[in-house]
Amino acid sequence: MKKLVILKPSVNSKYHFGSGDLEKSDVIFHSSNLFSAIVNNFVLLYGEDYKEEINKKVEELAENLRLSSLFIKIKNTFLLPKPEYPIFYLLKNENYMKIKPKDVKKIKFVTLKAYKEIVMEKLKEIGYGSKNYYINCLFDNNLDEYFNKRVTKSIFATEEEIEEIKNIEIFKRYDEEKNTIDRICERPAEGQLYKVEFIKFDKNVELYFIIDYPEYLNKEIQASIRLLADEGLGGKRSIGSGHFEKVEIKDIKEFKDFNELFNTQGELNILLGVGIPKEDEISNIKYYKLLELGGYIYSTTKPELVTKHRRSLMALSEGSVVKAFEGCIKNVKPKNSSENIHPVYTHGKPITLPLVEK
Repeated sequence: MKKLVILKPSVNSKYHFGSGDLEKSDVIFHSSNLFSAIVNNFVLLYGEDYKEEINKKVEELAENLRLSSLFIKIKNTFLLPKPEYPIFYLLKNENYMKIKPKDVKKIKFVTLKAYKEIVMEKLKEIGYGSKNYYINCLFDNNLDEYFNKRVTKSIFATEEEIEEIKNIEIFKRYDEEKNTIDRICERPAEGQLYKVEFIKFDKNVELYFIIDYPEYLNKEIQASIRLLADEGLGGKRSIGSGHFEKVEIKDIKEFKDFNELFNTQGELNILLGVGIPKEDEISNIKYYKLLELGGYIYSTTKPELVTKHRRSLMALSEGSVVKAFEGCIKNVKPKNSSENIHPVYTHGKPITLPLVEK
C-alpha cells in the first residue's frame, strides 16, 4: 500500500541533511537515511515487544519497504528530482543570446505537473529511442524566450507554477560554529572549532515522501512515521533542529497526478530514492549518477556504536533512469566487528516513477 507523508517544519526549526560533510547541507534527505530514522523509531516503539526477535523484524521491514527520499513541496506544488536523461543535458549546436549550458546545468528539480504534462508528453511525442532528445524541445524550441518562463530557483515548472513560486524564498542557508567535543573527557576540545551548515524553510514549504509496504505492517509503520514529529530529522532536537509540528499520512489515491503515474507501466522509470541494484538489474540501468552512502552508525539499543562508521558503498542517486528495478538492502556493519553488533542496513529499494510509457 502506497502512502504519501507530509511533514510540516516547525517555525524557526533548522535542518542539516547529509551524512558526510558538515559544512554543506543537502536539500534532499536521502531515502537510506529516512529508512534508518523510521526503523529507529520502530525499535523505540516495539523493541520491548519483539525482544530477541527485533533484529529479524528490522530485516523484515528493510526487505518489505520501498521509499522515496524526502522532497520539497511548495504550497500544492510537489518537486521531483530532475531525470538523469539526455533531454535535460543536450543542447542543439546553436548559438543562444541569453542562455548558456551552465544555466541548463543549474536545473535540479522538476515539478510533478511539469514532469507529467511537459517532460513525459514530449518524450512520447519524440518517441523512445530517438536521437533528437534536446533540452530545446522542453522550451518549445525557443530556449532564449521560454527558459526563464519555465525555470526558477533550479526548478523546471509550468509557466503557471513559475508565477506562483518565483517570489518565494524556498529556504535559507546559514552556518553555525561549533566546538569539537573530546570523546574521552566529554567536554569541548580547546581551540577546535568547526562549521555546520543548516537550512531553514519558508512558511509555504513542507516536505514529503512516498512509502510502499504490505498492509499487515500498516499499524507499526504508521506509528513509526508519526513519531518523526517528536524524534525529528536532520539534526539534534536539543539545539532546535529537526523539528516538525505536524505529520500527515495520506493515501496516494488522494493525489490525482501521482496516482495516475503509479498506475502507468513504464518502459523507463526514474528513481525517487537511492537505489542499490541487484546483480541481475545492472543491465537495466540506463542513465545515472552515483552517490556515496556512509556515515556513522546510529543505534537506539547500543549507543556505544555512535562513534563507529558504517561501511560506505556506492548507490544510484535520485533521478537515475532505469528499466524494471527493485533494488536491495546491504548489511554495512563494520568489518571485523564483534558478533554482538547488530546488523546495520543501508536501504536501496526506492520508489520508481514512469518516465517513458510502455
